[in-house]
Parts: sequence; C-alpha cells; structure tokens
Amino acid sequence: MQKFISIQTIDTHKNHAGNKARADVFQIFSEDTFVPLYIPPKHFCFTKRRFMHLRRYIEPAEKQIMLFFSFFPIFSIKKNAFVFFQYPLEHVNKDKTLAMLRSSKAKHNLTLAAVIHDLDSLRIPDPGAVERETVNLKTFDYLIAHNAVMKNWLIHAGIAAEHICVLNLFDYLTDYVPLPAAVKTDVIAFAGNLNKSTFYTKLHEINGISFNIYGPNKDNTPFDSDAVHYRGQATPAEIVQRLQGSFGLVWDGGSLDTCEGEYGRYLKINTPHKTSLYIVAGLPVIVWKQSAIAPYITEKNIGITVDSLRDLPGILSSLTQQDYDSMRRNVLQEASDLASGKHLRTQTAYIMHSLEHSADSILS
Repeated sequence: MQKFISIQTIDTHKNHAGNKARADVFQIFSEDTFVPLYIPPKHFCFTKRRFMHLRRYIEPAEKQIMLFFSFFPIFSIKKNAFVFFQYPLEHVNKDKTLAMLRSSKAKHNLTLAAVIHDLDSLRIPDPGAVERETVNLKTFDYLIAHNAVMKNWLIHAGIAAEHICVLNLFDYLTDYVPLPAAVKTDVIAFAGNLNKSTFYTKLHEINGISFNIYGPNKDNTPFDSDAVHYRGQATPAEIVQRLQGSFGLVWDGGSLDTCEGEYGRYLKINTPHKTSLYIVAGLPVIVWKQSAIAPYITEKNIGITVDSLRDLPGILSSLTQQDYDSMRRNVLQEASDLASGKHLRTQTAYIMHSLEHSADSILS
C-alpha cells in the first residue's frame, strides 16, 4: 500500500507549541516510510525560499523529487493508497480541499486518516460551525482523537467508534533526557500564550508557592510579588531544557478558581500540547480536575488534579518526597515514550492493522 503524509508550510522557529506538534507528526511519519504530499496554501506562490524551507522536512533526498509531483495530488497518488492528514488543514482553502478529497477518495479507492490537532467549531461561537466540522471530519475513514472525551464527541457526531483511536498525549520529539532524580519544591512552571492565560497576573494571590512564567505576549505590568517570575520565551525545542520548577501547570483563562469561559469549555474536550512539554522536561503536571486529560493524569499517576489554584498550598504541603518520587518515575517513563513518538506510532499501527484485517476479510 502506498502511504502519504500531507503537509503544509510549518515554521518550528515560532515560540508556541502549535507548530511543534505538526512538525513532530510529520517527522514521525517521514521516519516510518510515508511519502510527503504537499498541499499548496491558498494563494500559493512557489518561490526558492519556500522550497528551501520545505526541504528541511523531506528526508531522505529522493523524497524531494516527490515534492514536485505532489503539487498535483491526483497524479501523485495511486489507487488504493493510504493518505494521512493533520486536521484541521492549515493555510489552504479547507472546504475546496476536503471536497476534492471526498471526490478523489471514491474515484481512487483511497483510505484517508487524520490526527486531530483542534476542533475549531468548539472554539468559535458560530451555530453552524459544528455541523460544517462534522461534514469535514466524515471525509476521513480513521481519526486519531486527543482523549476519551473527544472520542465520545466524535461518536455522538456520527463517526463509528471502531474508526476512532485515542492518542491521550501528543508526542514531543526531543533528545533531552531529564535527570533521574529531583527534590520536590513548591516551584511551579507555566508555559503558554499569555494573551489568553491572563490568570498569570493573579498568581501573586497564592501564598507559599513560587511560579516561573514562560511565553509570548506578556504585558508590561510588573509582577506584584517576589514569588512570580517571568523567564522569557523560547522555541519549543529550547524550552524543554529551560523550564524551572517541580511541576508544570496546565491552566487557561483569567481565573485562579476555575478554567472559565470558552477556554474552560475547550479544556473539557482537548489535550493541551503543553502537557507533553512538561512531561518530556521531567515535570509532573498540575491540571484542572474538570479537564479531559485529568483522568489519564490520575490513572498514570503523573501529576495532580485541582479544582482551584488556590488549593495548591494545601495539596503540595501534604505531598511527600516519596509521593513525588513515585510520580516522577512514571513521568520519566511517559517522557521516554513521548520523546520517541510512541503514542502516534502505536495508533497508526492499529489503523494499518485494521486496514490489513479488512483487506484479508474481503479476500477470504
């Protein structure tokens, strides 16, 4: 079976995690013999600079030849091929591209799969967005969801449960290896887009806890506490080694008491990529108890769940060094899996096995 992975322009030098997640997915598939299939962005103009940018993602060298043919997807994909996408498709005319895929799927007997990065309809206050997104998602034969909650949402949308895999955590490719042991402290790291995580301006209200803040878009207001420190921003590759603290915080919105508004609603269904960042850095995580990732964190004993950040002083003071050591051993095992791409490879292997089983059933 001929295998392709679709790509659009990816910039890993920006200081946010969205590009890192897509670049890692592409790298994992490239290592696993998928051929790059480039879908030109809307209003695309091919230049030498763009080509040099794309070359970084195309190894070995012979795959570069396929790039040119990939500007004409219908001609570069043979019948019965397996094509993997990253959803949502970025920087393209999404409706037109997906309509083309639906047409090509039937004509060429293609199998289409996608790993979901975001469900935009759940973040956009548009009453018709969910219906449109459902149509788009049904373009694919297989979907890789973030977690069990997202899988249930997809099932409710009309997608067969047996065609949905669960990632649980995004892989985070890195060569960094955390130290095998660490002393528990009451220092917490938070990394994120500070425009939408404005709760960080209130962290001085939490007594007995120190915070190290990382990320773009910090306002110019100085922190009203010696316990809250802004540590700057870095690329996803660099920040793994720069995080300082004993825990990594996954939180969003403007409140210390809960994850409120649209950000809170979205946390109830998605798995933030920063969760993986903290884990590969060797940090147990602190997550909102109502978030979709909370059950996995508890099951694997790789962090703690809280209703309110104001509960942290009491919770951390009752956590012993022995408790922390146990938690961190689990984190280091999870970190090894994420750094090697195990989560995505496991789900892709399941999909490929399902395809082979279906083919065998037809032949028999």
